[in-house]
Amino acid sequence: MRVRRSVLLLVSVAAVAVPVTTGAFGGAGVAGAALPRALTSASTTTPGPTAGYATLKSNATEAEGTFVLPTFTCTKATQAADFSIQVTSSPNGRSGWVYVNCTAPGVPPTYRGFACATPSPSSPCSSDITPVPGDTITITATTTASQASATVDDVTSNVSTSQTGPGGTQNFGTNFFIGRLAGQIPTFTKVKFTHCTVNGKPISANAPSSLTMVKNNGTTQATPGPLNSAGNGFSVTFVHH
Repeated sequence: MRVRRSVLLLVSVAAVAVPVTTGAFGGAGVAGAALPRALTSASTTTPGPTAGYATLKSNATEAEGTFVLPTFTCTKATQAADFSIQVTSSPNGRSGWVYVNCTAPGVPPTYRGFACATPSPSSPCSSDITPVPGDTITITATTTASQASATVDDVTSNVSTSQTGPGGTQNFGTNFFIGRLAGQIPTFTKVKFTHCTVNGKPISANAPSSLTMVKNNGTTQATPGPLNSAGNGFSVTFVHH
């Protein structure tokens, strides 16, 4: 089964580059190579595959956040999405995510958690958890000059997966989002991100930009709400496939 990943959302003031990783499910995890894809700006109305928040702090070394995995409904066999929290850096970003995949209309989707901290396309990401809707998921991604790590913790089932890798020489920022991995996303209602921090501080203190999931034809698929009063949480609402 083929998987497309919207790993490593590199955000700048002038442009947004979204490398998409292609890989395969297997017993050891996912391996893939980054395929860059440029967007014109960080505007919330620019067509793009993600909905959530990204920060631009170049000194970001840790991103952490929590969400409750919602229920998805499959209306087509080509629908897929993921929830991801990332530290983007060079030569590789550090990311944890939960992947949602539809195989047929009306069939419940499958869910799987991944932690990735390796720069090599041939290196598999760690994948030891299969969460279910209603589970509370905490993702932590870190990078320093000497080492990087990613952890996906299913707090509800008390199971986690993690991976360590080489450090990063240049950091670009962090990302908290739900991503579209196919032309459409499966139906859900709303997902709430909480306790989202960058280097231990709320994302509001780290120059965040909001990102709305919009198809190339202009159809809005998912929208982020405003940050909460603490600056560390927000909701993403489903709008359209």
